[in-house]
Amino acid sequence: MPRKKIASSNVVLYAGPSPATGTHTTANIKEIYGTQSFGYNFATSKEDILVFGKRAADRREDPAAPVVTFDLSYYLSNFDNEKSFGFITDSTISGAFSNLLDGTKDERNIFAMISSDGIDAIGAVPGSTPCIGFGNATISSYNFNAAVGSYPTVSMSFEAVDAEYYVDSSAERLPAINVNTGAIATGTFTLPTASGNAFGGRDPILRPRDISVNLSGASGVFYDLANACVQSVDIGVEFGRQQQQCLGAFYRKDSIIADVIPVTFAVEFLAKDMTAGRLSTFACETGSYSVDVTIRRPNCSGTGAVASLFRLKNLSYESQAHDFSIGGDASTVTMNFQGTVGGGNDSLNGLFMSGIANT
Repeated sequence: MPRKKIASSNVVLYAGPSPATGTHTTANIKEIYGTQSFGYNFATSKEDILVFGKRAADRREDPAAPVVTFDLSYYLSNFDNEKSFGFITDSTISGAFSNLLDGTKDERNIFAMISSDGIDAIGAVPGSTPCIGFGNATISSYNFNAAVGSYPTVSMSFEAVDAEYYVDSSAERLPAINVNTGAIATGTFTLPTASGNAFGGRDPILRPRDISVNLSGASGVFYDLANACVQSVDIGVEFGRQQQQCLGAFYRKDSIIADVIPVTFAVEFLAKDMTAGRLSTFACETGSYSVDVTIRRPNCSGTGAVASLFRLKNLSYESQAHDFSIGGDASTVTMNFQGTVGGGNDSLNGLFMSGIANT
């Protein structure tokens, strides 16, 4: 019977191991938990080929392989997903992206298994369930958001070299490409049966009331953040990748992370008591700041184990905005800070993660 639609209950995502052309087993292919959105796009970069003596283009050609991009988001419940994507999730000494910077866990295949109408993807049998595989995927951005009244969420963007649809998810060839030869990878994969919640220490969601923000003495113009009533925080990382192309190769040779990777932090808080100050003086004296965003496992007393800790180091003050409005909405202030990702041996700069990660 023809499918009527693809519902959210029909889709579950997986992250394969790194490298993308390596051995894939049901043990090292990891389910992505708590997914909230997923979408992909294929785009070409075709150009008109124009010649003298003819107004219309002689033809349209693509000088490079099509670009595959996709985005996903999920509720943060611990750092299981981040670990599956190659992040370092157990250290406030080594930067979270060290394994991406040195290339050891940068490139992997991502899979979306799509179950039949009326069948949940969680628990579906891979041997009879189709999937889409995205080959040689690399992360182009990572963003975290937490706000009063909503659950903390992570969103990520990826670029991939190729994609393939499979009629089932068992013993299929990898979607990866050997970028040195242009040949399709020879290995195979079988997706594990999705569980939805396989490990202890994983909660369906983390709650906004279990989040604390420590800005280590940071202040803004006319405001002290020591006792601020925080409304939202945003952490953003853009990897600024450049695709390395070589003559004689259809696919890109490598996806190079930018030398300078900005880490941004924005905090919004209620505007209450103001403090004496002058903008020109503050701009001259402002230094570097550290930020901890700590999220604990839910319990009645608010003392649960730390599920996720984001630590940002050596941030500089960038901007501040204060919005006034008529009506019942409280006046808020938004402050923006920025730092940079350090090298794998740099414990003083960038974004660090620690908490629970079972995978």
